[in-house]
Amino acid sequence: MSMQRKILYRYIALGFVLAFYSSCAKEREEAAVYPSQSPYQLQYELQKTIELKGGPDWTISSIHSIAVNTSDQIAFLDRKKQEAWIADSTGTIMSRLGRSGRGPGEYLNPKSITLDQFNRYHILDSVQKKTLIYDSKGQFLGDFQLQRDVRKLVHLPKGMTAQKVRIRKSADDRYLVYLCDRTNTVLHRFINMKDVNAGYRKISDEKLAVKGDSLLVPTNLDNRIRIFDINTGDFLSQILIDEREISKTFFNKDINFESDKIANYIHTQYFPFAHIMSVDYMENPGLIFVNVLTPMDRKTKRLPTGGDPPYMNVYDSEFRFIQKMEALAIRPCVTSDAIYVAVQPEMQKDGHLPNPVIRKYKFSLVDKSI
Repeated sequence: MSMQRKILYRYIALGFVLAFYSSCAKEREEAAVYPSQSPYQLQYELQKTIELKGGPDWTISSIHSIAVNTSDQIAFLDRKKQEAWIADSTGTIMSRLGRSGRGPGEYLNPKSITLDQFNRYHILDSVQKKTLIYDSKGQFLGDFQLQRDVRKLVHLPKGMTAQKVRIRKSADDRYLVYLCDRTNTVLHRFINMKDVNAGYRKISDEKLAVKGDSLLVPTNLDNRIRIFDINTGDFLSQILIDEREISKTFFNKDINFESDKIANYIHTQYFPFAHIMSVDYMENPGLIFVNVLTPMDRKTKRLPTGGDPPYMNVYDSEFRFIQKMEALAIRPCVTSDAIYVAVQPEMQKDGHLPNPVIRKYKFSLVDKSI
């Protein structure tokens, strides 16, 4: 064997060794952390109930998505009717946001309504692969074309966006998470294909959240919130959500969910496993909300015996656990200092179903040591 070939083989072997140690280092870097107990106690109250008023013949079927700007103006999306509206802080309808169709300012399949730093409303249309932009008066300003199958969009400073992109169209969808600039150029990939192909790291199909310079990404098969640096795309840490409680509830013992075999078994038997519906951050007083659906049996579509209804885990800004509480909503709108949720009133005796109302909750923290 020639000397050149020996040197080449040595370099190849060295490359394999370095790759192995690099992967081991990554696994150590990704060690999950159980949240510790917070020194704070949570207090919250229903501040007001907002009845939506749009005239005698105006009706909505259900509210799927809500966005509230700094003037307490409320925009909401009725996906069943394919309609979006703006109401003032008292619930009086001010204007309509676009309409169903293919023309300028029109949408075919509105997925969500969000707000950017300039108080402009964005409606994500997954069919036309674009976001439609409106001002606070409902005037159409233009659209932003997307090259990918974006399912969730988070607005960041300097016109940047965090985009959750669907990459597999099947019953078991997979998602990537990108950081894009104002021209839609990908700057970082927070979740890569290696993560996605590991079944126990499936990204939840609901909201991402921004906390300062960090992006919070929920993954639902292993019950984690993965935290990334927005500026660099680097992985920072991950927090376990309710793993111990869930294993005790359904199996009466602690289970090591690091095991692929266990994770795949759970995913086969239950749909979905501890599905994290959303993660949100409230700047004032500094709270993280994680909405969770407990597993349902795939055949009966019902909760197992002893299963809880949807609930919400509340953490302080350091991700220390405060308390578990009944979910205010599956998809709440969390602003910098309040939570807005849509509630469907009960049907009246004459068979009339009132329009949904929007409730506003305020939260505060009290130091237990005081």
